[in-house]
Amino acid sequence: MTEHQVLGPASAGWSDYVGTAAAEDAVATLGSPSLYELAGVDRERWTILGIDIAVDATTSVTVYAFDRQSSGLVSVDEIERLGWESGQIPVSAFPVSADRVDAFIEDAFKRLSIRLVARTVRDQALVVHD
Repeated sequence: MTEHQVLGPASAGWSDYVGTAAAEDAVATLGSPSLYELAGVDRERWTILGIDIAVDATTSVTVYAFDRQSSGLVSVDEIERLGWESGQIPVSAFPVSADRVDAFIEDAFKRLSIRLVARTVRDQALVVHD
């Protein structure tokens, strides 16, 4: 029997701080590697749908991608529809090799924003006063 892991919200031990993250793809420029090249994922076969970046004793990156070739689905709309209709989208994990993690993080995103707040006040509005 195959074990399936559901990708949910990020967690870390006690998860004292929780939050959100957002990223913007780096602008593809001639001569620079794409997200697919940085992760070592074949763009002709796979569609990247998720990325984990974990910082512990070391930093690791795992990319999660959908196999268009084996599913027969081509567009992101079809993949999204599959998720709504079946309640899940099957993905495969592609760990980025340790020697490529820094380059991946530096080159994959134009912008990367992470906001963490104390778990106890996660549903409260934090308002910055000058």
